[in-house]
Amino acid sequence: GLYRKYRWIVLIVLLVTVAGTWLSLEVFFTTLYQTQSDLLAKIGRENASAPPTVDNGTVMTQGVSISEIHSEVQMLSSRALVEQVVDELGPKRFLWSLPKPTSIWGYPKYIAKLTAHHVKSWYKDVLIALSIEKRLDPRQKAIVRLQGGVDAEPIRESDILELKVRTPSPQLCVDSANALLQAYFDRRVKVMKDEVGTAFFDQQLDHYGQLMQRYLNERSAIRSKWDVTSPGT
Repeated sequence: GLYRKYRWIVLIVLLVTVAGTWLSLEVFFTTLYQTQSDLLAKIGRENASAPPTVDNGTVMTQGVSISEIHSEVQMLSSRALVEQVVDELGPKRFLWSLPKPTSIWGYPKYIAKLTAHHVKSWYKDVLIALSIEKRLDPRQKAIVRLQGGVDAEPIRESDILELKVRTPSPQLCVDSANALLQAYFDRRVKVMKDEVGTAFFDQQLDHYGQLMQRYLNERSAIRSKWDVTSPGT
């Protein structure tokens, strides 16, 4: 009865919904490639101690604490290392690019993606003109994009760190991960030698302090512009 009467309408709506969803994913979302690396956080001599009662010189290890694991995660995903990777690989490699299709059937999708990109660029220009967003140079854009694709986190109940890097290009993904790991290893050696350990974390503290101050200034500017006295008004 009712199903037979409306089955074609239901089928058409379903097909349109599926086709619209697929088209939106293909046009408005960028394909990302991901590489994953696992690192073992091993203790150093600074984490080992020999109690006075020990006569044979045996070293007692205390393992890696949670705070040390979190410090390694912060170092691995820090903005300083991301900036170093961008400078090493070059900002141009992180800029948006759309390869031309290899067949005529790929041009509709190519044109749709190109049009969507121009619309997004126009929208960002409007936000910049309204002082809602800040205009970034190519290096800053590359840093923001790479930092958004870097994710470092510890694996629960282990001393393993997991690093994930996502970029639109598979080769760039591998190169970024390798450069980031090498920069991390080099920085970690210096930190463990206490050569730049304090300076590194001071730099991180200063960076996040400046970031917080910038957000506070932007909030004050918005409140002044729109005469907002409190978040609820």
